[in-house]
Amino acid sequence: MISFDQCRKKGKIVRFVNGPNLVSKEIETARYDLESAAKSLKEKNYKWSIIQGYYSLFHSLRALLFSKSFNEHSHICLFAAVEKLYDEECLLSRSDFDNLLRAKSLREGADYNFDSNEDSANYLIELADYFVVKVEKYLDAKLRSQS
Repeated sequence: MISFDQCRKKGKIVRFVNGPNLVSKEIETARYDLESAAKSLKEKNYKWSIIQGYYSLFHSLRALLFSKSFNEHSHICLFAAVEKLYDEECLLSRSDFDNLLRAKSLREGADYNFDSNEDSANYLIELADYFVVKVEKYLDAKLRSQS
């Protein structure tokens, strides 16, 4: 995986001073995409369920990045930035990052190769829910500790 420093040098991770003001909007978007993914799954629209599930977890991670006043211009660089910026806090495990890469691969398969199925959709929804809850809890605790 590309490193945070490489992403910074390539301009794929940039400073974003307004980021902290948009954290709650990103969490709302993550929640909305998660609900949409569940609706698509019920309708057996597995392709959209996978894509929406992926974007739910994407927006939850983006909330983390915004809270540190950064923005991304690459999905893989978003992962690298979260890994670097939250490493000391051990917020996400190695397994979490492996799951993110798998989720990205499933989303790309559904989006570009018409490769989608119920199992993948269920996996993405469960994973997105895990990330949204984890990120919300972390950010809420961080906000409470600053008050």
